[in-house]
Amino acid sequence: MDAKAILDILMQSGMGKSQNRLQRAASSNNPLLDMAGSMLGGGGGGAGGGALGNLVGSLLGGGGQSAGGGGALGNLVGSLLGGGGGQAAGGGLAGGLIGSLAKAAMSQMGGGASGGGGFDLSQFTTGQMDSQRDENDRALVMIRAMLTAAKADGQIDAGEQQRILGKLDESGANQDMRQFIQSELQKPVDIESIAAEVDSPHMATEVYTASLFAIDVDTPGEQAYMNKLASRLGLPATLVKQLHDSLEVRGA
Repeated sequence: MDAKAILDILMQSGMGKSQNRLQRAASSNNPLLDMAGSMLGGGGGGAGGGALGNLVGSLLGGGGQSAGGGGALGNLVGSLLGGGGGQAAGGGLAGGLIGSLAKAAMSQMGGGASGGGGFDLSQFTTGQMDSQRDENDRALVMIRAMLTAAKADGQIDAGEQQRILGKLDESGANQDMRQFIQSELQKPVDIESIAAEVDSPHMATEVYTASLFAIDVDTPGEQAYMNKLASRLGLPATLVKQLHDSLEVRGA
């Protein structure tokens, strides 16, 4: 099963108003996005420059058009969130975006490959900063994280479920994909099972970032959930604040 493609579809479904947040972030002066763009080979150049711009533009559905800015960042967001980037096979735009944001946030804290960046490596199975799991495996955990976060205040309502399933159908998802999502939607909230799959600080940061894209964090239940998730994943408070500020999570 192509978990990377499903992750793209979830982002395109607009969970947690992720599209609006990405559009605002991509069109503003955002140091974290600039750094993430540089890491993808775009050389920075402001919000909307380089490889990240292409990814963000693709995600947001502009058919490669910039989300409020030129270059790679706008193109990336546009493709992922709505126009031409959501095919059920050959996905990976959302995972690329989330992964680069996680790397950038860790780098700003000194959490590169050789630095701890405030993480306790002893709590991770690999004892390394980077994940040893492949992109598809990590995408699968991020999917579960997004759907679990969406249930922080209880069950996902019928309208939200239909929007997600409708986006799957629109994108040509096969029956296995649909059944997987339906099964995950029915499961109870279980932070422990998600945290048990995380093998490194980078993957922990990815899981938290994916969860932020799933909800608005504007209710006591959602705030309590994200606080508990950050604690269980061992994320430094400064990194959490950096992600919230950069992704414009205003309710946190």
